[in-house]
Amino acid sequence: MGNVYGADVAQLRQLAASLRSAGRRLEGQQQSLAGQVTTVRWPGPDAERFRRAWQASHSSSLSAAASFLNSAAEAVLRHAQEQEGGQFGRSGNRQLQDHAAAG
Repeated sequence: MGNVYGADVAQLRQLAASLRSAGRRLEGQQQSLAGQVTTVRWPGPDAERFRRAWQASHSSSLSAAASFLNSAAEAVLRHAQEQEGGQFGRSGNRQLQDHAAAG
């Protein structure tokens, strides 16, 4: 039987934890900044322009980045579970099976 390629499950789990942690930190920063933007004493047109930009773009961009990190963590965990599910994982990766059979 030929070489079988796979990921280190422990490293995948560590990566997922790091991604999840980064997502949570980013969510916390977004919430903290949202509170500061709305409560800071900053009068004038520049302040209003920034508050509108925060509401329209910046806040949602941070939320989207946090969501991406959380989704990536979930995907990495699924890959770790597939690796643990057997030699080729539950997905039955055809390319790996063909490679192993040819070896």
